[in-house]
Amino acid sequence: MVGELAVAVASTSRDLRTPVREGQELGVLAEVLARETGLLWSQFQRRVRAITGLTPRQMLTKTRIEAAALALRTSDEPLSPVAIECGFYDQAAFSRQFRLATGLSPGEYRGAVRETAISLGP
Repeated sequence: MVGELAVAVASTSRDLRTPVREGQELGVLAEVLARETGLLWSQFQRRVRAITGLTPRQMLTKTRIEAAALALRTSDEPLSPVAIECGFYDQAAFSRQFRLATGLSPGEYRGAVRETAISLGP
């Protein structure tokens, strides 16, 4: 159509892995959640996976990555505080998980978002 701007967004999806330390922290939380639902941990894990297609650990990591991506798109906050605010142990763990999930480092992601916004104009 003449005079209209078409924008395409491409994305990839990958299984998210949780570092051992994060997995241990989630284990305690997951046990509490399972207990609150009246399920054994294994039953809880199976039900979450059946509903979401992800394990509870993958869901937590995915949620953290999504929150970080939003922060990277909408703020100029340095990467280290973004990492901590989104629940990562440190910036290195954040960068590693973010790259696994998106294929880009957090800095590359922020730059690509900004470059796209500039090229689209007001």
